[in-house]
Amino acid sequence: MKKNLLYLSILSSTLFFTACGGSDDQTKENKAVLGISQTSTLMQKNLLYSMNKDETIVPISQEPRVTIETNIQTGQTTAKLLSGQAKILALN
Repeated sequence: MKKNLLYLSILSSTLFFTACGGSDDQTKENKAVLGISQTSTLMQKNLLYSMNKDETIVPISQEPRVTIETNIQTGQTTAKLLSGQAKILALN
């Protein structure tokens, strides 16, 4: 009985974790249906970029280094690409 329960829990957890990985295409389709569009900006090294709360940084190369700073008084967030390649993805 305990063996069957163990096998069942292993099988169900395996199915759960394999089902959790969705593709990015599906979310793009969902956003298109909702009328949400995306724009991207390729980041240049050592330039400051003003970030909004609906923007995210997406790596293009392996392990890009980015600094992100937020001014506590103003709430303004800036990002700077130090190495590698990345882009800023914004929802419109």
